[in-house]
Amino acid sequence: MFIRVVRDLSEGEEVCVTYIEVLDMYEVPIKKLKKRNFECHCPLCDFERAQPEERHCRAELFDEFTQPEIQIGNVGMMPRLKIIMDEFRKTHLSTGAITSTRSRLGKKNITASGVATKMAPPALQPHQHPIGLVRTLSAFAELNTCLGRINQAVQALLEVFEYLPCSAGINLTRVDLALLIGKMYGKLKRFDEVERWKKVARSEFRKPFGEVEELWLEYVDNCNSC
Repeated sequence: MFIRVVRDLSEGEEVCVTYIEVLDMYEVPIKKLKKRNFECHCPLCDFERAQPEERHCRAELFDEFTQPEIQIGNVGMMPRLKIIMDEFRKTHLSTGAITSTRSRLGKKNITASGVATKMAPPALQPHQHPIGLVRTLSAFAELNTCLGRINQAVQALLEVFEYLPCSAGINLTRVDLALLIGKMYGKLKRFDEVERWKKVARSEFRKPFGEVEELWLEYVDNCNSC
């Protein structure tokens, strides 16, 4: 196997590759990974695996979101899209901690009284929980932009940025999003925020590419021409 890198690597630095699209719903990457004969135990997969009922509900909501009448950018679907997002968020609400010794993930907990209870999901960083909202929020932001509701669009994009994990395959998405947020703030004449989000984008770009100024300027130029 040959790997081409665009920056210097430190001795012993781990080189990773992702086999999946991390923004897909749980069932999609799991099927792909099974074909490669391994099971993912990253925090997000463990979280989803521990919540079968909520996971099923999220999958149904995502299926509804992918229906053509919503995907074509029909502003008349805005109320339904908001309901989908609200219902999706509800599936991530905490049900309260269970104060007992935990067995292996996915099994039942046995409390001191011997009563079997549902295990609490493993703790995750807040931005990892509702990653399935990324695409719905992006659509929501696009519809608001079409309607000239720039403030609402910006708020949706800020939420997307919070949820996007800093992981392989996502860094450039975070760069693009930071640049887009900066442009949206420009429409609001919030030039302090424009400069701040340019710096955020540059910082995100450094993560995979390092201090390669020519590459960064070329990337920004390509984004501006789109």
